Amino acid sequence: MRAYARRLSSTLRYALLATALLFEAWLLWPLPFGETDHIVLWQVGHTVLAGGSPYDPAVWRSAAALYDAPQLRDLASNGGIGVWPYPPWTGYLFVPFGALPLEIGAWALHVSYVAVGLIAASVLARLLPWRDGRARTVALVLFAIFQPFVIAVRWGQFSSYLLAGIALVSLGIAANRITPFVAGAMLLATKPHVTAVLGALIVFQLVQTRRWRMLAIAAAALCSVGAITWLRYPEWSGVAVTGAIDRLTVIARFASPVSVVMAVAGPLWLPVAALVIASCLAACALALRLAPRSVRGHMTLAAGAVAGLLLTPYSFVYDHLILAPAGLIAIWAVDRARGRVDPRMHLGLIAGVAFAFGVAPWAAFLATQAQGTDALSGAIPIVFAVLLVGAAAVLRRAEPPDEVPATDGRHVSSPLAVAPPVSRGARRADR
Repeated sequence: MRAYARRLSSTLRYALLATALLFEAWLLWPLPFGETDHIVLWQVGHTVLAGGSPYDPAVWRSAAALYDAPQLRDLASNGGIGVWPYPPWTGYLFVPFGALPLEIGAWALHVSYVAVGLIAASVLARLLPWRDGRARTVALVLFAIFQPFVIAVRWGQFSSYLLAGIALVSLGIAANRITPFVAGAMLLATKPHVTAVLGALIVFQLVQTRRWRMLAIAAAALCSVGAITWLRYPEWSGVAVTGAIDRLTVIARFASPVSVVMAVAGPLWLPVAALVIASCLAACALALRLAPRSVRGHMTLAAGAVAGLLLTPYSFVYDHLILAPAGLIAIWAVDRARGRVDPRMHLGLIAGVAFAFGVAPWAAFLATQAQGTDALSGAIPIVFAVLLVGAAAVLRRAEPPDEVPATDGRHVSSPLAVAPPVSRGARRADR
């Protein structure tokens, strides 16, 4: 009877999620492909497949002449400089879509964004030990209307793949499986200016838990792919530098913390930005220190994503999708803290989740769209840094000591920072 009740409850939760997704389907419907990055990324995959270079301005001028696409015309009007500033290996991600006709490939790309994003969020949520399955359903519903997810999907950006990278890395570490870990690392490497800090924290976590084999295989794979593709497109170096300089000259228009500080502090923006970013980084470090050992691995990945967006000088609103793990942890903290902490603290965290995960991103985005700038959205990583340390403080009070003894007598955090791999001989002895 209890098993039947659990199955019924699970079915109802999935039905609720499906209903919510159906209701918001209009939000995830794409803009005309000619006005979004769908056609840009399709063109990148098509060019790479055909043996051309996405860094060649002539490719973009030719594409703009061939297709009636405002997005391509705008990109080609500046000579193609900085049109494709991403590393050479990133272009290969879109080859399967570029192999299809434009209309089919663009739709396949769009559907993949929706599916990959939702699956990645579901994997991240399932890795957390929820007390109430309904809370996990609410978390996924909130993710589905999370502004960076909606905008990334509608505008045709591949932020869902970055979130999938975090999910695969989390899964690989939790299950001690190399294949998903390496796949996740590959996906995170497609936007290194956003994920570099996260990557450094992942390496630190592997060293701390002595996952030498996992670290070595991942490093070898990344270096091999990077070297091969870089040799194929050596011109990327110049394009990357030019693109970075171009973006730094208009940094006030981006959705980074520096941009919002420039808009607010005026001529004092540099010292104010340094102070704000340093304070937020300190908040992320405090969140790691306050977090119970059982979730310190999750908190490390979430804090790394937040820190990466705090430190990058330029980012777009859709890049903020990698803040989702921090939001999911905060919702999970609400679930774990129910009945275990002061009600006022619990309500405060609920309000913080609603503001950070729901209200703030949409309000900042809508308030500045008419002005042609995303500067106000640069406050969102700051908001999530505060949310993360708040969730860690609540968890500190709510969670009992839960150190898990490792095989060598040490104590490690679970489930992400699990015990170091056991040798095959030890496994045979255990049997």
